[in-house]
Amino acid sequence: MLAAADGEPFDLLGYSLGGRVALTLALTEPASLKRLVLIGATPGIADATARAARKERDDALAAEIETEDDLDAFLARWLRQPMFATLARRNTAMASRQTNTVHGLAASLRTLGVGNQEPSWDRLGQLSTPTLALVGIGDTRFTATNLAMVADLGDATLSLVPGARHACHLEQPSLSARLVLDWLGA
Repeated sequence: MLAAADGEPFDLLGYSLGGRVALTLALTEPASLKRLVLIGATPGIADATARAARKERDDALAAEIETEDDLDAFLARWLRQPMFATLARRNTAMASRQTNTVHGLAASLRTLGVGNQEPSWDRLGQLSTPTLALVGIGDTRFTATNLAMVADLGDATLSLVPGARHACHLEQPSLSARLVLDWLGA
């Protein structure tokens, strides 16, 4: 991203894992960004014991995915989680996720899972990049996380999207787009 921007500051939007990556970039390269939009993102799991337990679960799930070697079965199971319930009913989730591979998803869990992420809660106050945190109001865990995150950020706005859970940009695309574009002033 930095190379593609050729030294020019840019706006960055990230969803979930992409939001964690975007937040990490904002914290490590703050001069590169003009504005930051985080959708369903988290600064990580602060508690070391909880983070280690999550890493164990992610590693076990990665091994299970590889053993079963059935992408569609895994995706169907993944999308049955409560955080994706409304998304699954809209039938908008499966096609784009089928471009993944079993080994790619397993590698992602092992290397980029939230259990592997060094939490950045203690660095949020250092971030001066204007930030929009967008969360589906039905995603109670991420709503609470984002309320706390926004309180720690210097220049941040929280927008809650009604009728949506974790993938609010897919569950309520028009409203999510309007919230982002309005915030960006576009």
